[in-house]
Amino acid sequence: MQKIEINLSSKAPRNRALLNVSAAAAALLAVILSWHNADTYMRNRSEQRRADERISELRERLPKKGVPKPGLAEGTDTRLLKKEVEFINGIIARKSFSWTELLWRLESHTPANVRLVRITPDFRDGRVNITGSAREMGDVLLMVDAMGKSGDFRDVFLLKHSEEKRGGGGGVISQRSALIIFNISAVYRADKRS
Repeated sequence: MQKIEINLSSKAPRNRALLNVSAAAAALLAVILSWHNADTYMRNRSEQRRADERISELRERLPKKGVPKPGLAEGTDTRLLKKEVEFINGIIARKSFSWTELLWRLESHTPANVRLVRITPDFRDGRVNITGSAREMGDVLLMVDAMGKSGDFRDVFLLKHSEEKRGGGGGVISQRSALIIFNISAVYRADKRS
């Protein structure tokens, strides 16, 4: 009877070295990302703690029920108080802002051929700036019109638009390769419920 040897390894040892290098690189990347996430978490936690302490300080200054409200002490800087109030209102606005709701409302007013690239909300005045692209100017105007008529947004304006031409083969620029880049500004009515 003849002896048969079977090698169950799927690749040569050379491929194992490549696999080990790949695994080490993936592990290093995981460690770096974990460190970055932990660092971001700690910074956010620290900022949250400072904000909570500031809110507690301001709550302690509020008069208790049944106690008459004192007037502002002489020499109180009202500009500083206004900045503190704006700071706290900003924290509340950021915590209560629903990205899901905003994106859902935008999606319902965005034509199929329009791509949104950047959405930037301003929490102080509720204004939202939207940057995007479309193949035709008509689609951009449809979006502006739909947003204005929806009730979800008000003061909807097309701030600017430009045509970005992209070259086709052989240096020929065709109408199909042009993109309309646009910027829309609107006041988002987050308090409106559908």
